[in-house]
Order: sequence, then structure tokens, then C-alpha cells
Amino acid sequence: CQLGDEGGAALFERLTQRAEASRLRKVILERTGLGSRAAGAMAAALRKGMLPALEAIWLAGNDFSASDKTQITAGWEESQDSRPADASIFGFEEEEEEQHEEEQDEDEQDEQDEDEVAEAEDEENMD
Repeated sequence: CQLGDEGGAALFERLTQRAEASRLRKVILERTGLGSRAAGAMAAALRKGMLPALEAIWLAGNDFSASDKTQITAGWEESQDSRPADASIFGFEEEEEEQHEEEQDEDEQDEQDEDEVAEAEDEENMD
């Protein structure tokens, strides 16, 4: 389901207006096209304490920038007193880990390419 950034923002803005939001325990919004606007609305809802029972939120695969993630995490931490100790945001670490793995793969490929160039140059110098 592609909720999108505007839809995600509207969802969290509406949640802050509904008493039922205080009972929400889990939110799964993986790969739904959320971005900066949704991140701001989510962080605001968290900071306002509108989601006190929220134990877990899954956000992997969205279009969050580093500052979006920081904003969401800050909102989560500001409202942490009302949550169970093991409450968590899921998805941010996985994306960072995947990005790190991709960077490592690129570095390894660059090293292989450099080795191949060096070998070719050595062969040319021998001829």
C-alpha cells in the first residue's frame, strides 16, 4: 500500500485529534512512501504524547532523510516515559546497515579494479 508522504502526514495529524490514538500499540508503515512531511507529523504526535501506548513502530523502506530519522527518534525519546521499557522503532538500523554493506561492497569493487589495473600495468612493463 502506497500511503505516500502527504497521506502519512494526514494520518498522524488525524491521530492527534482522536482519543483512540492513545490505545494504539503497534504501527506498521514499512515501504509506504513516507518522507519529510510524514516524519514531522509523526514526531509532533509523539512529542505531544498522543501515542502513549505505542510499543513498536516499523518504518523500514521509506524515504526518510537523516534529519527525518533524527526528528522521529527525538519525538520517540521525548515521550519514552509513557512507554514500556522495551518499546522500539524498527527499520532505521536495517537501512543504515544495508547502506553500510553497499558502501563496503563498492569499496571492495574499487580495490579489485585497482588491483586489476596494477596487474595490467605490470604486464605491460614486462613486455
